[in-house]
Formats: sequence, C-alpha cells, structure tokens
Amino acid sequence: MWFFKKKKQTGQDILIERIKAEQLDMQGLFSNINKRGEVEALFKELSKLSHPDKFEKDPKKKEIAQKLFTQIQSNRNNYTQLMELKTIVEVKLLND
Repeated sequence: MWFFKKKKQTGQDILIERIKAEQLDMQGLFSNINKRGEVEALFKELSKLSHPDKFEKDPKKKEIAQKLFTQIQSNRNNYTQLMELKTIVEVKLLND
C-alpha cells in the first residue's frame, strides 16, 4: 500500500485557493467604468453649455458663465458637484 504525503501549504498556496474560491464582482467592476464615462460625458456637456464665448452679447451672463466654467473645470472628476453645477447652469444661463 502506498501513502502519499500531503504537501504542506505555504501562505502563497492558501492565498491562491482563497482567490479561486471567491466570486468576482463583475457588476461592480463595470459600474465603476460606466461611472467614469458618465462623469466625462457630464463634464463635456457642462463645458459646452457654460462656455463664456457663447454669451458674448450678454456681459452679465458671460460673467456668470466664466465663474461657472472655472468651477466646472476645477471639479472635473467630482460627479456630485458636477450634477449640482448642472442645475445651476440650467437655472442661471439657459433660462431666458
């Protein structure tokens, strides 16, 4: 009768087994990627809507647009801040 000795597990072997046993959260991975795309799209939209050159004929709106445009530029990756700025742009610049 043959007996085989079980190989002693190292820390690396234990870690590999844990990684293989865990389920990958693909939904979370892709939602972060989609979120990045949403942030970039929102940033581009707001940059176009609030660009000061669009308001050359109205100096008051141009000044407001300049301030909002700099805030949008400084919050390029902050989704919640960009959403707040979007409502401000809609109220202050796009309403006639």
